[in-house]
Amino acid sequence: MPDLITSRIFVDGEKGITASKLNQIISGAVIQPEFVSGKPASSALDPTDQILELKGASSYATITGQQLIDSVSASVTQNITPTIWSVRLRSYNALGNPSFEVDQATGGGALTIGAGINTVDRWSAIKVGTMAATAQKRAELIPVPGTSFCITQYYLRITLTTAQASLGTGDALRLNQFLEGIQIRELVSDVTSVQVLVRSSVSGLKFGVGLKDSANAYALCKLCTIPSANTWTLLPLSNIPVFTASGSFPVSPGATGASFSITLAAGSSLTASSNDVWLAGNYIGATGQDNFASKAANSTFDIAFVQWEPGNQCSTLIDEPFSDRYDRCLRYYTKSYDLPTALGTVTGINQMYLTQPVASNLAFGPLRFPKPMAKTPTITLYNPATGAAGSIRDGGAVDHGSAVAGGTGPGGFGSVSFSANTSAATYIFFHYVADTGW
Repeated sequence: MPDLITSRIFVDGEKGITASKLNQIISGAVIQPEFVSGKPASSALDPTDQILELKGASSYATITGQQLIDSVSASVTQNITPTIWSVRLRSYNALGNPSFEVDQATGGGALTIGAGINTVDRWSAIKVGTMAATAQKRAELIPVPGTSFCITQYYLRITLTTAQASLGTGDALRLNQFLEGIQIRELVSDVTSVQVLVRSSVSGLKFGVGLKDSANAYALCKLCTIPSANTWTLLPLSNIPVFTASGSFPVSPGATGASFSITLAAGSSLTASSNDVWLAGNYIGATGQDNFASKAANSTFDIAFVQWEPGNQCSTLIDEPFSDRYDRCLRYYTKSYDLPTALGTVTGINQMYLTQPVASNLAFGPLRFPKPMAKTPTITLYNPATGAAGSIRDGGAVDHGSAVAGGTGPGGFGSVSFSANTSAATYIFFHYVADTGW
C-alpha cells in the first residue's frame, strides 16, 4: 500500500513534473492509519522522544516529550490556578442577612412603613410622602432561577396600601442597609458587582439600586427592570465603578462604611442626574425608574436575595448556613426573647434579672450580650409580665415604669434604673432589645 494518497491522478510515466505539482502532492498527503497502528507501543514518554504533531490542514511538526510536558504544565499554571483563586476572591457578600431569613424584630407580622422601621435584621424600610405601604417577611422556598437550588425560604414583601400619583421632591419609598466599615474592606479598592433576586405584581417595573458613602455626600445609582409580573428574576449589575476617591468609606470596625438601598420611589431631589457613575449628592433613585407609589393599591414588590461582591462579574449566589447569618446579625441587633418571639410578648422565657441589695430604684448586674456588638447600642427594656416597653417588674410583683439601662457598652450593660423605689431588697425582671441602628 502506498504511503501517500492525493486527489490528483498521475499517468504512469507522466512527464513534466513541476514544483507546483509536487506542492499539490505534499498538501494533499495524509498518513495512512496502518503507518501508526503497525508500530509497537512505547512503555513511556521520554523527554528526548520525537512526537509527530498534526497542526491542522495536513500540516505536520515534531515536538519532543519534554516540550509536551512543559506545554501541559504551563496550561495548568495559567488556567486552572487563576480560576481557583478568582473564585476564592469573589466568595464574599458584603450585605448582611442577604436572604431575609433572620428576623428578630417583627415576629413575622406586617409592619406599616414610616420614617424608618426595622423590618427583618439589617434592613430598614423608609417612607416619606402621603403614600402608605407595609413590609412583611413571608415564607416560600425560592430557587435560584434556572436551577432547583433553594437560596432562601423567606422573602420580604412591600405592599402599597395607599397610592401617591405624584411625588414631592423629597418623597421616597425604599429599603436600606448600613454597612459597617469592616464589611466593605473587600470592596473599596476595585470594581464591584451587585445581584438582586426580585419579583413584582407590576409588569416591567423599573426601580433603583443606590450605593452611598458614609457621609451621604456621594452616590451611585443603577436602574433595574423586572420584565414580567409575578416571576422571580435575578438581575445582575456587574462592573460597578470603583468607589470614588472623593467619598468617605472608612473600613474600621464600628464605623459606618457605606449604605445600600433598593428604591421604589424617589422625588426629584433624591434622583441621580445620571446612572452608573459616582455623583456628588445624597441620591437614592435612578434616572428612568418608576414611581411604585403611583401603581394600583395592593401592588407588591418582593425581594428574596441580594449580593454585593468584589470584581467585575456577578458570580453564583453565595449561600451560607442560617446559623452563620444569625450569628453575624447579633453584632448589630440582639434581644433576650427567643428568636421567633415578637418584641413586647408577655413571657417569662429567657427573662433577665438583676439584684437590688436594698430598697431602691436602681438594680445592678452586670449583664453580657451573647456576643460583642459593633458599637454601643440603644437598649429598650420590656416588662415580661405586661409586655410594656420601658417597664420592669420587681420580685414583689410590682411594675415600675421609666426603666432605663445604665453602664451600657458594646459588650453589655451593668444596671437598670426605674421610676420608684422598691419596698425592700429584691430582684427585678425584664426583657431587653439592643439595637446599633444598623
